[in-house]
Amino acid sequence: MKKTIEEGSHSFPAMSDIVLLALSRGQNFYSTELCRIFASNKVWSPAFRRHLRQFLTTENLAWAEKELRCAQEQGAQCLRYGSEEYPAELYTIADPPLILFCRGTLRAEKRVAVVGARRASRYGTEIASAIGSKLCRNGVAVVSGLAVGIDAAVHEGALCGETEMQTHGQIVAVLGSGLDYIYPRQNRHLYERILNSGGLVMSEYGISSRPAKHLFPRRNRIISGLSAATVVVEAKAKSGSLITAAFANEQGREVFAVPGPIDSPLSRGCNELIAQGATPFLDFACLGSEYARSKDSAEPPDSGGQWDELAAAILSLLRGGVIMSTDEIGSRIPVGDQRIRSELALLELRGAIERTEGDCYARKYKIDIV
Repeated sequence: MKKTIEEGSHSFPAMSDIVLLALSRGQNFYSTELCRIFASNKVWSPAFRRHLRQFLTTENLAWAEKELRCAQEQGAQCLRYGSEEYPAELYTIADPPLILFCRGTLRAEKRVAVVGARRASRYGTEIASAIGSKLCRNGVAVVSGLAVGIDAAVHEGALCGETEMQTHGQIVAVLGSGLDYIYPRQNRHLYERILNSGGLVMSEYGISSRPAKHLFPRRNRIISGLSAATVVVEAKAKSGSLITAAFANEQGREVFAVPGPIDSPLSRGCNELIAQGATPFLDFACLGSEYARSKDSAEPPDSGGQWDELAAAILSLLRGGVIMSTDEIGSRIPVGDQRIRSELALLELRGAIERTEGDCYARKYKIDIV
């Protein structure tokens, strides 16, 4: 295998998957230069070949061979840079992954990343759930990291529209560990539900790689790179979500942030992003018509072209100054607690309703939100 680098072919396609994965294992290895040489079809310099060889130790090569064998035995797909199946969007980013291990297939062409705090507030998780649900119902793939907090909430929200996802949207989870190590463990069931819904779970790390602190920030470039836009729901001043937003900026993707109270630590990062030029996420119109509504979604006759069927039903219950609890609304509209909470959060974000004491909601009037 070292022969491929020293004498062999100077062409990227001739490098085996074992070599590519062994290179990727190096903490200080960045693929940008290798991919640039590949794209320009230049001959590798002796200095560059020496640079590659330092990562191709016997240990790394043996590890890579074992990981690839395990992936094959478990039926995981292995996508290499330059292959037909490799996501086209990742060719445009710096340091693209050379190998991607996948369970599932990338289907949806429109994709939006939604990220945020692990220790999120109830408001944050409800907003994330609402965004996930709405995007998937509109045929958009939701990309996130399968962490607790905002990540889990957006995945759960997307799963509320599971029937629609089979033909429209999709859930994409990018891990900071190998496919055999779901982190945190409490999200194992969520991971299985994502795959059962037709979603995709992917990782650039060897299939048995354990989660490690330095792996999570690095995988964030893939989350943003796969997506046309990144929405940050809640983030502290030094949140990992801000790393994702920074990658999105570098990659030329749009960045949105959900604004929050100026005295809330969980909103500090989002408010700073907005101050730096990110677009405030106030409703789905911010994302543009391409993401706000699918071509085949129909408006209910009495909604005035503004609300979908579930939102219109909730607003109808709250007419005339009526105040109702979440449980009461759920008993009148039996679509499931998670779906109700997601829609309530979205209506609150759009200024159509407001939360009162005791987990109750009331309708706001004189609203003019598109």
